[in-house]
Amino acid sequence: MKTEIYFRQLATLLIIFLIYFIFTGCQKKEKTVPVPDPVLENDYEGSLDLKFTNVFPPWSVSTRMRVHIDKDLGIIDVENCTLSYSGDTIINDDSKIERTGQWEIIPIGSLMADEGVDYIKIDAQISVQNDVQRIYGKDNNGNWVLLSEVPFNETPNSQFTFDFDDAVLMGGAIVEVSVATGSIKWTLSLTPVP
Repeated sequence: MKTEIYFRQLATLLIIFLIYFIFTGCQKKEKTVPVPDPVLENDYEGSLDLKFTNVFPPWSVSTRMRVHIDKDLGIIDVENCTLSYSGDTIINDDSKIERTGQWEIIPIGSLMADEGVDYIKIDAQISVQNDVQRIYGKDNNGNWVLLSEVPFNETPNSQFTFDFDDAVLMGGAIVEVSVATGSIKWTLSLTPVP
């Protein structure tokens, strides 16, 4: 008897759910999506320049990545690149230090606003590859011999924010970062595309 009442209640509940889904599924749904207003007045083209200066051992290398900003969606497209660097320093007549490596740079950018001021946030997503410091000494015949090889594990901060107006109107927005052995200078320059 209890089982029969249980099945009747369950069947009634299933019928109610079925009727509900039939009626809600048959209602006509609005499929239009409003078109957003353009985020910017123009598309923008430009570059993200990187200059990496090292003091010990010394080098100064740079690269340029193309930048495009879509006016309708504010999507920022930054070109990927690889930056290779190397340098050596002779400490005295029979010892020297050499360092080589490269950065794989896969930047992503986003347009932001804060209290009416537009900013461009860039995450360069730097991946340090094969960054090795080698110490050499001279043998009895005057030839350089590798004495030690140590990976250099410093990954620079690669997230920074540029003022949009500075990038367009001031000839470039600049962010400088100090690292243990030198400095990194990022410059974002943009020009409106008519």
